[in-house]
Amino acid sequence: MLSQEFISAVRSGNLLRVRIMLKDSLVIDPTFKQFNEMFNYARQTMAQLLVLYDGGALENDRSRWNKDVMNTELIEIVNNFSQERIDHVKQVIRVALKDEIRRANTAPPAQPSAYGGGYPSTSGEQIKAEMRRQALNRLTSGGREVSVIMNVVAKKRSLNSDDIQKMKNAANKILAAVRDYENNR
Repeated sequence: MLSQEFISAVRSGNLLRVRIMLKDSLVIDPTFKQFNEMFNYARQTMAQLLVLYDGGALENDRSRWNKDVMNTELIEIVNNFSQERIDHVKQVIRVALKDEIRRANTAPPAQPSAYGGGYPSTSGEQIKAEMRRQALNRLTSGGREVSVIMNVVAKKRSLNSDDIQKMKNAANKILAAVRDYENNR
């Protein structure tokens, strides 16, 4: 359930406030149900909600994903509210907040937050299904990135260092998505 505060921010077109509320919801409800509801609502009204990925660094070393990295990524997402950063920060949150996610799945629903309706009661299987769905979305997105890069390379008939780095990033995104899917079967 969306809060009046969030609906008001969207209706008034306060883009920064909406992005911050969406960012906060990722941590408030690490199952991302609240975020997904809020995001879908905002996207219907705010065409400029998402921006193109700025190409900035993403921490892809899963062994380093902790709350500090999560906080850094959350700061970056407000500055570059792109689908790539959203997908990435969700992956980081799943690792950094795995204990909180586990508790949220076994505890009674939390009190409603200021931004939405609180934690939904969700079974572990539902969360795994959602994580598999998101992994498939990231896998598809990574495949599209590879296709775009290869089209550029085919036209140029050569690879430069920028193309190589983009290909590595896309491949890492695909590998991370496959691992997430496999880990949630």
